[in-house]
Amino acid sequence: PHSKREIYFGIEYFLDKALAGQITLKKHIRYLLYLAFLNYFENPLISLEYLEEAYQLDPVNLLVNNNLALLYRDLDDYEQSLFYYNQLHELAKSKRDWRFASISLSNLGAIYQITEQFALAIKFYYEALAINQRLGLNVLASGQYYNLALLHHRRGHLSEACRNYREAYVIYLKAEDQRASGVKSRIDSLACYKL
Repeated sequence: PHSKREIYFGIEYFLDKALAGQITLKKHIRYLLYLAFLNYFENPLISLEYLEEAYQLDPVNLLVNNNLALLYRDLDDYEQSLFYYNQLHELAKSKRDWRFASISLSNLGAIYQITEQFALAIKFYYEALAINQRLGLNVLASGQYYNLALLHHRRGHLSEACRNYREAYVIYLKAEDQRASGVKSRIDSLACYKL
C-alpha cells in the first residue's frame, strides 16, 4: 500500500520523466492503469479520468478498453460499457487475441442479462463458450456454463439451469477449482439430480 504522499511523488516523478521524453508510451499507459487501479474502489471517477487519459493515448489498447468497459459497468452506465466491450471485441478479433474476445463476449452477455435482454445474453454467452472450448480454456468455459445456469435459473428454466450447473461443476471439479463447492450447493438446492 502506498501513502498519498508516495503516490503524488510517484506521479510527479513520472510526469517529469515523461515530459523529458524518458518514458515510453507503453510505460505511461501502464502507469495510468496502475493509478486507475489504486483509485478504482474508493474514487471510481478519478479512476475513470486515468483510464480516459490512457484511452486518448492508445485507443486500441485491449486492457484500457476492458478496464473502461468494466468501470462503466460498475458505475451502471451500460451504454458506455457496451460501447467499450463491443470495441474491445472488434479489436481483440483483429489482433487475434481470442482470450480477450471471449472475455468481451462474456461481459456483453452479463450486461444484457443485467438489462434483461436475455436472448442477447444467451447468444453472447454461447459465443464466448465456443471460443473457450475451441482453445481448451476449460475454466473459462465453466464460467460460461455457470453464467448460462444463473440466467436460466433466474428465468425459471430449471432443467436448463441444472444442465449448465452440472457442466460447470464437472469442469471446476476436474480443475480442482474452489468454485466447484458453490456450484454443487446450487445443484443440491435445486435438486438437479431429480431433473
